[in-house]
Amino acid sequence: MQTVNNAKTSAENIPANASAKPDALTSEATIKPELQPNEQQMRKLQARIAELEQQVTAAKKEPQNIEERIAYFKQKQQLTTRFEKFNAQIAHLQALTASVEDVNETAEDFTNTRDVFRLQVIAPHLYRDEEVLSITNKVLIIEILGVLIAKMKETADRLQAEIAE
Repeated sequence: MQTVNNAKTSAENIPANASAKPDALTSEATIKPELQPNEQQMRKLQARIAELEQQVTAAKKEPQNIEERIAYFKQKQQLTTRFEKFNAQIAHLQALTASVEDVNETAEDFTNTRDVFRLQVIAPHLYRDEEVLSITNKVLIIEILGVLIAKMKETADRLQAEIAE
């Protein structure tokens, strides 16, 4: 009986991992690296999760009944139309800026000739508008057009963000 008791005490002293088969230890070691995803896979999964969250958020924002959906998409269409008009005007002003650079190269400042571009400030007067200021200076006109273009781009960007919501 003493050998049986010694066997029990020696079995109790063996750690749990030591009693496992050597094959099980090696198979665990090879499985662990496969279970740990690499950084590229993690980035792909995180990007996919973010994409799915955006889709869920967009689905929650869209109205569910038909009347609300019609109003929602009409509003989107109106925003898109305004966005397209702003982009067309921006392109027109950019082309106008190039024309002013060419035509007003030799223009005299503050003249009222018809062969150059002029920027006029007009005040309302009884039966017809009265010219208050007429600018033909190329640099001034281009700067003012640049300010207009920047403001219009800012509005177009805001509209685009509103459309994307």
